[in-house]
Amino acid sequence: MSNHSLAFKLSVVEFYEKGERSAREVGAHFAVDHGTVRKWVASYEAHGVPGLAKKFSHYDAAFKLSVLQRMWKDGLSYRQTAALFDIRNKGCLSDWERRYETGGIDALTSRRKGGPRSMSEPPIGTVRNSVRGAMMMKRRESSHGYRKRTSGPASCGT
Repeated sequence: MSNHSLAFKLSVVEFYEKGERSAREVGAHFAVDHGTVRKWVASYEAHGVPGLAKKFSHYDAAFKLSVLQRMWKDGLSYRQTAALFDIRNKGCLSDWERRYETGGIDALTSRRKGGPRSMSEPPIGTVRNSVRGAMMMKRRESSHGYRKRTSGPASCGT
């Protein structure tokens, strides 16, 4: 939904609601998929203009479970459920359903993406590899003459 402006979406919905053309014909006229037309119309009918606006949401486990229970109780499709609860990505509903079936409500808690934020100490293998790498580099430099020559006695950092 985010690739199109609110005004564009509204014009598509209004054109469709005139009732003169099917979703497929409206989609072809505006060069959008007919499924997108149906999604915008359903969202507009359920939530008005705010249903067409961009939305970035994170849902807690209790909300996800209530959505799933309503979907199961009323026999709603993913598309119908997404429109009813103003969930822009109906694909997440199948993910929630699968996660709930395999792990219960605990599986519906938000998963933080990515790895740990910071490491207190580098892994042991990394230290060994860096020491080994430094030693190998030193050997290469001395055996191939790549080491920088300094004039005068070797400096000791004073």
